Amino acid sequence: MDFIHLSKIAGYATKLNNVLFIVSYQESEPLDSVPELNNITLVSPDKQMSRTEHWTFILTKIKLYECHTFSFLFYGDELECGIFADMVLPRYGMVYSNSYLICKEGVFSFKRNIRILSDERKNINLLMNLGLATVAPLQKFLFKKECAERISFPEGNPYFSDQEAIMSLLSHEEISLRYVDSPFYIFNLNQRNIENNINLIAKLKMAKRFFKKYNFKFGFLLYAILQLVKSVTR
Repeated sequence: MDFIHLSKIAGYATKLNNVLFIVSYQESEPLDSVPELNNITLVSPDKQMSRTEHWTFILTKIKLYECHTFSFLFYGDELECGIFADMVLPRYGMVYSNSYLICKEGVFSFKRNIRILSDERKNINLLMNLGLATVAPLQKFLFKKECAERISFPEGNPYFSDQEAIMSLLSHEEISLRYVDSPFYIFNLNQRNIENNINLIAKLKMAKRFFKKYNFKFGFLLYAILQLVKSVTR
């Protein structure tokens, strides 16, 4: 977390004064300055924590605060505050799958929810069977606070741990899913350091474990083809 990104969060916090920003700083060097805003709180997890341990740490902090919903903002990504402020969530639901924006080298594109079936839960499973990793990225979701008690990130397959967490959460019948179309989140592909440093073979091995676990064999085949095409066209 550098001064530029911290200043960016301060800008979000100023525009969205009814939103609490829990800023997780995992480095050993102290920050030069922290914005003095009531809706920014700084937490410092152990720098030895893995990515999934870090996410779990954040969930423990969320449980301590009064809030209705929560979501994740990753380093390097951005928010459209105006769209966020105008967003209206469905009255019923525990998990909300939102559209979002992708930014690659300054070019923006929409990533909208794909709807084939009217039943949201069945729709997710169908899309997974078709090889579409629809439950990623983690940032596309908003969660009711109660979900913080039910979300767990498995360590065994780190690249797909967020997808496994969502699939596990949605396996509970009482956890309802709703789709929304308020793309306030900007997913910056140029800042995906972990993903960009995983080679194709390693990525396919992890994908195979994930799809096999949920018996999405056809999905893995289509996913593998898509990844091969991406690797050639980059």
